[in-house]
Amino acid sequence: MICQVVFMFISIMFAGGRGTRLNPLTETIPKPLVKVNGKPLIQWNMERVNKAVDKYLIVISHLGDQIIDFFGYSFEGVPIEYVWQYNPKGGTLDALRTALYESSNPEHLTANYLIQNCDDIHGEETFKNIFDHIDLKPQIACLMAKVVNDKEKIKSFGVFRVNKDGMFIEVVEKPQEFVSNLANIAVSYFPNKMIRYVPEKIDSSEKESYITDMYNSYSKTNPIQIISTDDTWIPIASIADLDYANLMYQ
Repeated sequence: MICQVVFMFISIMFAGGRGTRLNPLTETIPKPLVKVNGKPLIQWNMERVNKAVDKYLIVISHLGDQIIDFFGYSFEGVPIEYVWQYNPKGGTLDALRTALYESSNPEHLTANYLIQNCDDIHGEETFKNIFDHIDLKPQIACLMAKVVNDKEKIKSFGVFRVNKDGMFIEVVEKPQEFVSNLANIAVSYFPNKMIRYVPEKIDSSEKESYITDMYNSYSKTNPIQIISTDDTWIPIASIADLDYANLMYQ
C-alpha cells in the first residue's frame, strides 16, 4: 500500500505594511482595511481563495489589532490565525519567516502554502489558474505573473526572467532594460519543501529582506513554474490607485 501524505493548505497573507503612500487614510487604519467599493482590500482576495484553503495565517503589524477586531478568528468558516511581525521594516522574507516560525502552532511547518500580499486586487481567473496548477503539479512551486506589454510601465515592477519552458530564472526589480513582459504580482504557491529555504532568523536591522531572495535560492535546486495571466491586477500603492480601483468596482 502506498501512503500518500496529505498536507494542510494555508494561505499566508502579508498584512503588516504601513502603507504610507495612502496617508492620511493609513494613519488611523491599517492598509489591509482600506476599502474598495465598501470592502477591505484584504477581503477581496480572501473571497477569491476561501473555498480552496484550510486556514489563513495573517502576518500583522501596523494597527494590526484592528484587523483582528474586524475579522475575528474565522472568515466564512475558514479559521484565521494572526502572527505579529515585530520588525515591519524587515521586509517580505522576514514576514514569511515570522509566519512559519513565530507561530506556536507546529502545523504551519507541515503545510503547503499560498502566499500573497493583501493590498493588491486580483481577478478570479488568477486564482483559478494557480489552483489548476496545484491540482496537476502539487510538488512544483509556481509564481503568478501579469502580462504587461507597455515597456515603460513594466519598468515599475519586479519582472520575471524565464527559460524557453516558462520556468523561473530570476526576478529583476524595476529593470531599465527589457527583461520580459511578465510582472511579478506577488501571488505564489510553494510546496512544503520550501521551508528549508526560509531562514529561522534574519538580521534585518539595516535593510529589508525580500521573498524574491528566497525564490532565487529555491530555484537553484527546485523548479518554479511561471504562470502568466491577462486577468485583473490592481496594485494599490497610492491614492490614485485606490480611486481607480473604486472606479473599476463601483
